[in-house]
Amino acid sequence: MDFVRALLLVLVAALYAFGVAACGGDTSESTAKPNPTPTETETTATPAREQAPAIAGTSLDGNPISLADYRGQAVLINVWSSW
Repeated sequence: MDFVRALLLVLVAALYAFGVAACGGDTSESTAKPNPTPTETETTATPAREQAPAIAGTSLDGNPISLADYRGQAVLINVWSSW
């Protein structure tokens, strides 16, 4: 039984060492690559966003609700079913 515990301990230590080595990295500025400047054909602008589709429904208390009522705000839509 001591052999199994020792093997398990070695395995855990090896996984820990691998995790530390994988997560660590050289963050010195000497190895950092500078950001290239965009060429004439490249653009740095964000692409235009599409509008969300018109979604309407009822709230938990039965009142009508529409996604358009929240334009310009962050909205989290939780869709679920009981089946």
